[in-house]
Amino acid sequence: RGARKQTRRVDDVNLELLDMGDAHVLASAVRYRCDYLCTSNTADFPEGLEAVGVHIISPRALLALLLEEADETWG
Repeated sequence: RGARKQTRRVDDVNLELLDMGDAHVLASAVRYRCDYLCTSNTADFPEGLEAVGVHIISPRALLALLLEEADETWG
C-alpha cells in the first residue's frame, strides 16, 4: 500500500509530503528562500520544488557540486 501525501501551505505554495515530519524543514527552506535543501532522505520530498527555488540534493551530490564550483573558481 502506497503512502498517502499530505499537503501543507507555506508562503502561497502548496507542499505535498509523504512524511509530515519533514514539513518544518521544507517550510523553512521555502520561507527563507534556500537554494538547496541537503538531505539523505530525498525520496520523501516532492519533485518540482525548483519552481519555488529549492533544489533537493543528497549530501554526495552537494559535495560534488561544491568541488566542481571550487575547481572552476580556483582551478
